[in-house]
Amino acid sequence: MIKNAIANSDGNVAQVDTTIGEIPALVVATRPLKTFEPRTQFFVSDTYGRDMNKNAAFGGTPILIHDGTDNGTDFNFAETGTTKWTEDSTDRFHAGSKSLKCDNSPTGSYAQFTNPTGPGDDITLSDYVGLTMWINVDKEWQAGDSVTIQAVLDGSLVGNVLKLEDYFDWSIHDVWHFVFIPYADIATATVDAFRLTQSAKEGGLAPTFYIDEWQIEQTGTPVEYSVKPNKGCWFHAKSYQTTFVDAFTGLVTTADGTESHGFPGLSYNKLLGMTTTEGYVYSRYRDGELISGSAWQINTLADLLNIPNSTISNSISDGTNTLITVSAQQPDELILKSEENDELRITIRDDFSALLQFRICVMGYEECR
Repeated sequence: MIKNAIANSDGNVAQVDTTIGEIPALVVATRPLKTFEPRTQFFVSDTYGRDMNKNAAFGGTPILIHDGTDNGTDFNFAETGTTKWTEDSTDRFHAGSKSLKCDNSPTGSYAQFTNPTGPGDDITLSDYVGLTMWINVDKEWQAGDSVTIQAVLDGSLVGNVLKLEDYFDWSIHDVWHFVFIPYADIATATVDAFRLTQSAKEGGLAPTFYIDEWQIEQTGTPVEYSVKPNKGCWFHAKSYQTTFVDAFTGLVTTADGTESHGFPGLSYNKLLGMTTTEGYVYSRYRDGELISGSAWQINTLADLLNIPNSTISNSISDGTNTLITVSAQQPDELILKSEENDELRITIRDDFSALLQFRICVMGYEECR
């Protein structure tokens, strides 16, 4: 038999309490190892707080680079080292009827897009906020595949070498993703061309992808809102709640001409009365890097309700203004860890300023470790 005793530094030994009326037991002092507190946190911006009804749309006079030749004023296209690029593919397109297609291009091959007035007619890129495009990839795109984009001036590569896959969730296939590359990432003042290069591939096939509506934006920039765990804590996210308020009558007229109060006449392809173009994106980041498979593009009410376990949990209208709340329950708790710099992020890139209110919150609990 092994005998043990609990003693302090003075040699005093813990003994069983035999006080009359008490159950014999060894009394041990304890303290909580972890604490758990219910928590609701709004997505917030350093500039705008929790209010997301802001104008993040691009404006001014953009310069079109390429849109599948739907518009005849895009940049001149030239292919080097392959015949795998098609500048007017009708297979998939985001707008119009054509897009730029790259079909299993060999590593190192590239396509270059030059200002149509010719090299030497430089574009002052520092007068613009960055590049935008829509990209669609198929299931062949895998981890390890890479397509780079770089600016060109007078035939020489300038600025930073950027990976397209860093700007969208490449693991979500066969849908159109909006890409914004800010001017600060490109880091060159003037350009006269851009180059897309198949720089790496994983496995036997390089990815097939499509690009549409690629342009240089003059004004505007996306606005980011985030939810982060407190230092030294984990945040267990369990559900989400999105609220829209708009100057939208929202009342359905019945067959006899009367109005049915309390049930808004909503359109699946709008957000209340708003029609979006770029909408907003929900995504997860760790140490500043996008987690593959986490992005949701939201342009319409249907997009929001397509998220699993989503429902319209509240709707009211006074005949002038309408409010709806969309709630979504996580199938499993999503844990954000402070030591790994986890973050949930909403990026708005449209003009939501017409809405009277737009907010998103996350409900769950905080574990302080």
